[in-house]
Amino acid sequence: MSRPKHPLLATVEDLSWIAGHWQGTVGNDEVEEVWTRPSHGSLLGMFRWFRAGEIRVIEIITIANFEDATRMKFKHFDAALTSWEAQDETTDFVLVDAKPNLAVFLQDGRAQWIVYERTGEKLTVRFEAEEGPPSVKAPFEYNLLRPATS
Repeated sequence: MSRPKHPLLATVEDLSWIAGHWQGTVGNDEVEEVWTRPSHGSLLGMFRWFRAGEIRVIEIITIANFEDATRMKFKHFDAALTSWEAQDETTDFVLVDAKPNLAVFLQDGRAQWIVYERTGEKLTVRFEAEEGPPSVKAPFEYNLLRPATS
């Protein structure tokens, strides 16, 4: 699998199609992702992954322009809100492709992409790797529960 690798600068309004309250599955697990509408140059997201009725991971996510590119920054937590990353660190992806209802982000320091693709009221999020398996093999399949309010 090969995808673009060069950083792209977009506006968060270009990615506003992601906003909303999404619920779905990854494999047999339940997932939920909530995105705000763009405001003051950023989108803010929250993600929860449930396995067997227990929280597996919580993420706080932001998409904004940092320096010369549009970036998606994650902070991962367990159910007790203990951060997986060090206090001042995030897991970062840079936007490398954007079209209506499609956004592709490349992980910093790794040839792995996260692909967001919307079709109507369905959102698919998947990881792709240039070599070997991606960090999450199954796609995240969401249905729009509620549009984001302004």
